[in-house]
Amino acid sequence: MSRRLNFSQKQSRVIGYSLLVSLALVIIPVALAQDSKADSSASGSVSSEEVVRTKSEKEVEKVKTGTIANTGTFVSSGAVDVQTAGASPGDAKSPITGSITPEGRRRCLATVKNSSKENAYSVRFKVQAKNDRGTKTVNKSFSARLSPGASTSRTFTCDPDDSMSVILSSATKIGG
Repeated sequence: MSRRLNFSQKQSRVIGYSLLVSLALVIIPVALAQDSKADSSASGSVSSEEVVRTKSEKEVEKVKTGTIANTGTFVSSGAVDVQTAGASPGDAKSPITGSITPEGRRRCLATVKNSSKENAYSVRFKVQAKNDRGTKTVNKSFSARLSPGASTSRTFTCDPDDSMSVILSSATKIGG
């Protein structure tokens, strides 16, 4: 059972304005509370320009993650990330590079290098390998601290016929 309410045009306007004002009284305090939380988390007297500048400086120092080295061919079901070593025109070359090479019958060597001359990095990376059917045969994670110009190598058991990749999970600049 629904009832139809009949209001005059003037009554409809009053009801509409009342609803609008009520809604505004609910929304505005919520928005102000969110703004005050953001201001307090920005450490007190820091201006909004400084917060924006700090965020943009952190973005500049961010190192691209993804596949930094691979060998073999990949089946269509495999996903390969974009290379990080200046893959797109205008991109800065990544300070973290990698390589992967077979060493003997069942051994492979994954190397991650910090090519920066002044910054040290803490890196996390994975080595993955897939056979010709697309089945993952190796999935190992490693971490290292790389001083400027340094590299680290990890040896692991592999089938040299598999498609292998070194995937940079994260790279964090150490120090100032």
